Amino acid sequence: MTHWRLHIQFQLIFLKVIFFGRNRTNEPIGWAYQKLFKCHTFRVVGENPEGDFWAVFRYCKRAAVLILKQRSGAISLDSTSVYFHKAKQEKAISEYLELVLKRRIVGVICRDTIQVKMPWVWRFVMMAQLMLMTPFFILIGFFSKRKSSFGLVLLQWVENNLVGQIANTQHVRRLYLFGGYENDQCLTGLFLEVAGVNLTLVPSPNPIKNFYKQVVANEFVFTCPFQRKEWEDIKGQWNVLQTQNWPLPEAKKLIPFLKNGEANPRQISFMSRGVWLRKLRGVHGQKSNLDFLYEENCMEALRDFLLIHQEFRLLILPHPMERMSMEYWEQTQIYYRQFFEGIEVVFPNDPTLPSYQMFDQSFLSIASISSVNIERLFCGYKAVFAPIGAEHEFFSGSSLDQVVARTREDFVQLLERAIELSENDFFAHYCLEEYRYKPD
Repeated sequence: MTHWRLHIQFQLIFLKVIFFGRNRTNEPIGWAYQKLFKCHTFRVVGENPEGDFWAVFRYCKRAAVLILKQRSGAISLDSTSVYFHKAKQEKAISEYLELVLKRRIVGVICRDTIQVKMPWVWRFVMMAQLMLMTPFFILIGFFSKRKSSFGLVLLQWVENNLVGQIANTQHVRRLYLFGGYENDQCLTGLFLEVAGVNLTLVPSPNPIKNFYKQVVANEFVFTCPFQRKEWEDIKGQWNVLQTQNWPLPEAKKLIPFLKNGEANPRQISFMSRGVWLRKLRGVHGQKSNLDFLYEENCMEALRDFLLIHQEFRLLILPHPMERMSMEYWEQTQIYYRQFFEGIEVVFPNDPTLPSYQMFDQSFLSIASISSVNIERLFCGYKAVFAPIGAEHEFFSGSSLDQVVARTREDFVQLLERAIELSENDFFAHYCLEEYRYKPD
């Protein structure tokens, strides 16, 4: 397909989403509108960012810079490629795809470094269109309660145009997307559909109900057994032709750390999401930060339990955010020692060591909601979830739901039972064998 013809088709799709998506709730155009303007995005951060009057201006500037820098076109791709958000993910994602596909992917498309070889005329047209749209976005954004998310759409329009164009010019026929949790996934799917690219979504092993209620893709990969159960509840808003089952995206790195001995019988670990630091940094959670409350409730229930059961130590396994600098790491230790006052709290000797390399340091792990606990089950260790106060949606309908506590009473009962059971009995009792890795 010619570059200009594809460009026009992209713009028509985008305009349909903007102007008609609101009323087409049962079509992919409507799903794209819903996700762009009403769903959560992890890209909006800071203190009260949605109330930032200058948000549209800032995103307009970033979109303009992205358009103007498209000159070199240094990326070289084959007919199968991969798209993800941050360049630092490349090694892990490439190794995972090599494990699953049995071959190495040549070249990648990364959102934060994307380069497409485009003529100056194209850049001029894109800039002109951006300038025409910006006043409209400024006017509507002035009255919007989600000013930053609204302004971000300008940048997402440019990014998805670039992804579609590079896939077309490089003759990509299948694209694996890691990061479909972002709120522009349906727009990406619509653009790639007209570009003749088969899009495959590969999610993390987290609940898909949170970010995949609407999906536009050729194929969807389930990376954890409970996800297929969730799909039964939400597939009515999916424009997906086929599905596949793949192992955890972290499978290759986890295999060397499969359980092969006794875990520390005195220590219970807490898999942190760093809620206190997310709040401090202005990182926003889902449902008006209700998911932050689930973790705080979990921590309070765990504290009350350990104050009674003093025979156990608490090992804090920090979120990467909590150890990204020595300053944060020192604050992290202070915070948890104060929160769990009266309990013997220990921390990793080396804060740079990933949590999965310390699974054997505790016989049981607690988390509100964390994919690291899924990794722990994969390696053959006991783990329970405690999103206390949450609605009945995490892992619902799957065997994993049996190790989820949503009330303090359920938490105590589940914890006491999990402590009594051996690893093998734990997996058998709760029907979790499909989550534990078994070599061929």
